[in-house]
Amino acid sequence: MLLLLAGMLGPAGTSAAQELPGWVQRITAQLHSGESQAYLLKDLKSGDRLFISMQATSGDLDPAIGIMDTTTPLGEVMTRYRGDIQRLLTEHENAAAALEEVRNRYFLAWDDDSGPGYAADLSYTVAEPGDYVLIAGSSLSALGRTTAGTLRLDDQADGVHFNLDLPDTQAGRDLLTSLKRGDVSQCSFSALILEEDWDYNRILQTPVRTILSAELLEISVVPMPAFPATTAQVVE
Repeated sequence: MLLLLAGMLGPAGTSAAQELPGWVQRITAQLHSGESQAYLLKDLKSGDRLFISMQATSGDLDPAIGIMDTTTPLGEVMTRYRGDIQRLLTEHENAAAALEEVRNRYFLAWDDDSGPGYAADLSYTVAEPGDYVLIAGSSLSALGRTTAGTLRLDDQADGVHFNLDLPDTQAGRDLLTSLKRGDVSQCSFSALILEEDWDYNRILQTPVRTILSAELLEISVVPMPAFPATTAQVVE
């Protein structure tokens, strides 16, 4: 579980504290390692000051938060961001050291461990008026990697099958328990689309998208999957 506190004060320079317009929003949500959630911050003004704090209230989540603008569609940006993160995991022996450079490219401001313990604290002064996006996620982590041999993929006729050797860590033990209890039994994944085809179904009266080629970036075992047809289970 996580606790996210987001507050805003009006433009800097107001003389009296009681004259500062602002708000505070408290968000409690469930976030698993490797997942992220986006919150839209609408109609911010130049000079508005944001104060954001995120901390774990249970489990071993290491919170990380960041601010993005909305000049590029969020889905497109997050797909590229996750792709760069996965390349870090694959190509760098010390991926955490390279993570700062990637975050600086995508976020206007971000924080990982400035708060007490592993909490994330962030302050940001809005430069240009408009909409912004707050990304709440977890610090870099992985339960398995193909390069380490702990994650094995098998492309079959009905989809991509995987075998994961869970680590003896708190995150690994938590996932194993949730799988055995049946609390978690499905997956989400992200991919870079390399080739696609669009058609129109006249019966359903809806566009139909067919993915012809894609580069798989990551697989996550989650309680609320993006793809309900997926399955995940413990193999003894």
